[in-house]
Amino acid sequence: MTEDYPLGEIPAGEPHDPRRWYGQLKVLCEQAVRGNFPGRSTVIRPTWVVGPGDNNHLWGYWVMRMQDGGDMLAPGSPGGPIQWIDVRDIADFVNLRAEEQDGGTYHLVAPPMRMDEMLYGIRALTADDVRLRWVHEDFLWEQGTQPWVDYPLWWPARNDYGEPVFGGIKGGEGSALLDGTHAWAAGLNRRPLADTARATLDWYVEDVGGWDYAQRPGLTREREAEILAAWSSR
Repeated sequence: MTEDYPLGEIPAGEPHDPRRWYGQLKVLCEQAVRGNFPGRSTVIRPTWVVGPGDNNHLWGYWVMRMQDGGDMLAPGSPGGPIQWIDVRDIADFVNLRAEEQDGGTYHLVAPPMRMDEMLYGIRALTADDVRLRWVHEDFLWEQGTQPWVDYPLWWPARNDYGEPVFGGIKGGEGSALLDGTHAWAAGLNRRPLADTARATLDWYVEDVGGWDYAQRPGLTREREAEILAAWSSR
């Protein structure tokens, strides 16, 4: 999916509710920028932003859960795609574009990665006694859990999944298939997974003081254990 892919629109007469039209409202923001700064605007479209300092605590769930060790629930398929961008790479690219003053529209993404590549890559830097337990997405929905909410940044790569969430979205088909070729050619750095995982872990340990499962995204350890037990006994 390149920068030329058709953009979403809010139907006429619909209230501009960000809980329903989040992406479409971003389109209106882009139009406002271009309208006020014609020919000299740079529009960046980051995918999920991760790394140290992420107060949404989304990708951090996987790093800190891995650090805890033990049996860990891994959602969906090992080959399911996931995609993100390190916040530090965004900062470097924005500074570069400001220096070049050449404008344009850019998808700020790293290449898609398999879910198992991400989790095993994180495991190499954290606890070595983690045992990944892959659980099918249909079973996860039957257990009353949801993508993104209980499994941060994860969407099954299909669009017929359970009940609609986030403005009618029923899955993540295509959500991890953004094409970053244009930005890469313009100088976007894509630092390795190990760098992002290590910096994220250090931030939580040194600056945040660890992980509070009750107050942050993702499953609690107790709920995770319940689902894994149910999966094993099916």
